[in-house]
Amino acid sequence: TESHRDKTALQKAADYDRLTDLLNRNAFDRILGEKIKQQGETGLSLAVLLLDLDGFKAINDTFGHLVGDMVLEQISSRLRDTVPDDVVIARWGGDEFVFIPPLGSTRSDIENLWELLCEAVHEPFVISGRKLVMHGTAGAEICDEVVGGREIVRRADLAMYSGKKRATGSLRFYDAAHAQQHTEKLQAVTEVREAIQGNRLLAAYQPIVDILTNEVVGLEALMRVQTREGEVLTAGNVMPAIIDPHVCREIGEAMVSNICAEHGELSSKIGALAYISLNASEADLLSENYVPSLLDRLKKAGVDPATMTLEVTETMLMVNDDDAARKVLSDLKNAGMQIALDDFGTGYSSLTHLRDFPIDIVKIDRSFVRVIGSDPQSRLIVQAMIAMAQSLEIEVVAEGIETQSQLELLAYMGCRYGQGYLLGRPKPCAELHVSRDARRRMACKELLTDKTSLQ
Repeated sequence: TESHRDKTALQKAADYDRLTDLLNRNAFDRILGEKIKQQGETGLSLAVLLLDLDGFKAINDTFGHLVGDMVLEQISSRLRDTVPDDVVIARWGGDEFVFIPPLGSTRSDIENLWELLCEAVHEPFVISGRKLVMHGTAGAEICDEVVGGREIVRRADLAMYSGKKRATGSLRFYDAAHAQQHTEKLQAVTEVREAIQGNRLLAAYQPIVDILTNEVVGLEALMRVQTREGEVLTAGNVMPAIIDPHVCREIGEAMVSNICAEHGELSSKIGALAYISLNASEADLLSENYVPSLLDRLKKAGVDPATMTLEVTETMLMVNDDDAARKVLSDLKNAGMQIALDDFGTGYSSLTHLRDFPIDIVKIDRSFVRVIGSDPQSRLIVQAMIAMAQSLEIEVVAEGIETQSQLELLAYMGCRYGQGYLLGRPKPCAELHVSRDARRRMACKELLTDKTSLQ
């Protein structure tokens, strides 16, 4: 009857996603609750697999949401046709899909299901004349005991998030370590955000020194978090918050505020100060308003961009949108700022980065400097990096200098600038004191005229 058809249509509208024609989140929650009840009655294990499409946001940003919707429609159709009839499939939201295999499914069963999903997602398809290829990352949880629906999905989500961080395009199963990592991230994010709100996120400045004259030429601004109890945390203590794409922007803004407020005092303390280094994040390089916002704040504080250096790592330059990163760095360089490539030698395509990005300074990673006196291969690599940078008219800073022998060996190799505990530890502006060691200065100068002393 017409009444029955209307009722059926209403039920379908309530249970199915309009775009993909898959079960929606509400219907999935109801079915999951029924499965949990059956699990309690049978004692069988219950599994949930959560799949997220990799790079889907880039498709939306590049081709528009209409093309993105067409991608979701096609992938949803493939998934529906691929998975066995006894597997529940639903659109969890956005570009995420969730699956419930039959009760009693084993780890091997989930891995077999994942292989089917990979085949469906990875198969190329053409939309509006464009050939596109998608990949997915999944997380799964198998519960032998009865837990709530939200909890089992949360565990699958944590496993999927771990896969996104470590091995995109893979399936990861939940374990206790994922929960620990999630807890640590929440604690770190809370600590950092409370510190920002309470003006307890501080800048500690580590000197960058001219090895031959022992003059401080630069300062690297390093983040420090002061807890409510007065303990000072380094970036390593709150790393889960730093790698969060949203929190790192908040940290960056707070650090710029600190530098702007202390720039005048730093300059008066260190007469030969050429620049202060600020560390950027990947989110900064992909932000459209990062450059105008940074330059505007420097201008309002009366800070000349020429007295600032932006430090980026090689991994940051390996973003999907390298044109955006290149534009950010080029715009800042055109405004007068220098660009420093941090951790040089540890990433991929180091030489390509020197060619394709406007790099003024390379900072040799401390892992090379630490063994420069004992590892001949590392010593040769450092010497080659210094010679290459000099031939490109790029300044070189050696990081992690902790011994006099490291300092002298770097001076012998022709490295002009250094940074490390031997030359100065990071300190707040109020505690910063510049000392000069005439003996060290003379020892390094002598290396220019008597290099045979280190051969």
